[in-house]
Amino acid sequence: MSKRLNQKLSFWLDLQEHLKAATFQMGGVPLSPRDSFTWAHALTLFGTLLEDLKIRENASSIAMYIKDIARLDVGVVASTLKSADSYLLGLTTEAGSKPKSFIQSLDDDQLRVLDPILSDLAYMELSLDPGLFRRTHQVLAFLSHVSLRDVYYNVLDDFIKTDVRIPEPPDTLCEGVRSVLRKWLKGFRVVHVPHHGPGATSDGGGGTALVPLPGNHSPFAKYVRIEADSLLRYVWQKNGACSIDRVLPPIPVEWQRGVCNRTSRFQAVPKTILKRRVICMEPSGMQYFQQAVKESLYDFIGHHSFLRKRIDLPNQETNRHQAYLASITGEYCTIDLSAASDSVGWTLVKRCFASTPLLPWLFATRSRECETPYGIIPLRKFATMGSALTFPVESLLFAAICQYSAEAGADTHPWWVYGDDIIVHHSIVQDVVRNLEAAGFTVNRDKSYYDVGPGQFRESCGGEYLNGYDVAPLRVSRWFKGPSAMVKSPDVISSLVALANHCYARHYRTTRQVVISWLVALPKHLLPAWGNTPSAVNGPGLANPRDVRFVRVSPKTAEGASLQRLETRVGVGEAQPDKWIDSIFPEIALFHWQVMAAYGLTQGCAIGAYGSLRLKSRWVGLIPNQSLVESPLRNQRGRFLTSFLR
Repeated sequence: MSKRLNQKLSFWLDLQEHLKAATFQMGGVPLSPRDSFTWAHALTLFGTLLEDLKIRENASSIAMYIKDIARLDVGVVASTLKSADSYLLGLTTEAGSKPKSFIQSLDDDQLRVLDPILSDLAYMELSLDPGLFRRTHQVLAFLSHVSLRDVYYNVLDDFIKTDVRIPEPPDTLCEGVRSVLRKWLKGFRVVHVPHHGPGATSDGGGGTALVPLPGNHSPFAKYVRIEADSLLRYVWQKNGACSIDRVLPPIPVEWQRGVCNRTSRFQAVPKTILKRRVICMEPSGMQYFQQAVKESLYDFIGHHSFLRKRIDLPNQETNRHQAYLASITGEYCTIDLSAASDSVGWTLVKRCFASTPLLPWLFATRSRECETPYGIIPLRKFATMGSALTFPVESLLFAAICQYSAEAGADTHPWWVYGDDIIVHHSIVQDVVRNLEAAGFTVNRDKSYYDVGPGQFRESCGGEYLNGYDVAPLRVSRWFKGPSAMVKSPDVISSLVALANHCYARHYRTTRQVVISWLVALPKHLLPAWGNTPSAVNGPGLANPRDVRFVRVSPKTAEGASLQRLETRVGVGEAQPDKWIDSIFPEIALFHWQVMAAYGLTQGCAIGAYGSLRLKSRWVGLIPNQSLVESPLRNQRGRFLTSFLR
């Protein structure tokens, strides 16, 4: 690292230490120590971003600005940035507000937050220059996903209100959508075997490994508590690919199998500083069988001659590409829905999927109640976001509404759906919106874009485009915690590596250097890998080969004695086995391995159980897809090349 870069890094690390000593408040309540730690490091990155974008003339003035907004209420900072970003996106539509009215409505604290970009916001009224738009959008959206873990959010009341307000769908709409779904789902069958997903359950633990932890949080309990009631047994016997007893895990005689539970548990997870997202945990038995239906639906849609061209559930790139094209031509519109998953009514699903092979499975694998701090409440919605079937079912439902709207208007233009991200031709957009609202959904008009004509703004599946230019901002992850507990939390390392690589791709040099400074504070044998190929930017290691450390020529290779590869020592997550469980529960351990083998998930999933996840040191190939080198390096076998590519 050059002397200039080293001085710049030291400057920002000094600011980081100043912010760590500060006291932050939200709503007049001091933040907890760990939330203060998160916000201090987030503000540090915000300052480095402003320098990378050259928002002000020098780093000192940016540091003064960061120290100034650090004295403000955290909620004021977050809400001001959000409202300004919404205003900026509103300028891309014909109904967009004028900057004078927006800026004049700001109070003194809000003006302090937006001070570096007020002139840019005013200029945007005159010209939507893609470069200036992207820079301003980046500043306003950079911290939009940062979440605080110890702030109280009253999301339960909104969750209940959304459920209570689900209306009865109109008969005409249900009949039209049902005719579409009957045609599409003809021949659907559940051909996959059940298995556990990676998430936690309401009556068991999380993950796909058998971790023998005490109490009610063990993933081993996910198997013990699986049972099928008469409805599930009937549907599986009539429509399943095999006997249900073959897919129920063997429970030892000394253990009592649980009962079939149809009550999910309320759970809120981070979304932004200002709110949380509700993702309820499904019961073990429901989640277990939902996975079989989900995998079968994915395969069915992926091989369907019509649907596979419109719905690509495993991949968001189709919708992003269509949004890119729509921003150039302006012929297609993007629609976004608010609280879409929680607004899919059970009555709507029953009536629209009636007489389809899928409906019995939705009956059999649905949780009917939700356990909340207010008690157990019945659900009017089909399912919460914790269900494995929520996403594919809502995608099918929205797709059918699009097709019904197109057929009613004799429109033959294609459409695309990915969850609640919908792209339709402008000729039917009003019909689709009207039918969605009649079905009980709320169209988010701030994030839906209908304007027709060349050079529009379109957004879908995280892709944001203005007249063909990619203006999607880099956002700090909602799981960002700062560089805390990295040795014990491998996921923190991977998220910081991803952030550094995205900064590398966008040429945010100072921000990247600060993130890397957090990573290199790790023990040397746990440093992330480095690489210089394009795939390295999206890979598990840090991009840019100039900073490689601890490189050697491999002492042996499987490819042959004349070929070797450059390797680097990195930290990888490794599960630590608890050997004793093999002798106590060998039947369930073997059953677990066989189920995972059916899905190709046996790597790192031996018959034994795993007790914990730790970082271990391993030698790995340095450059993906270019790892082998010719034999001139053969005599240096095993030698460290500490100055390689510096």
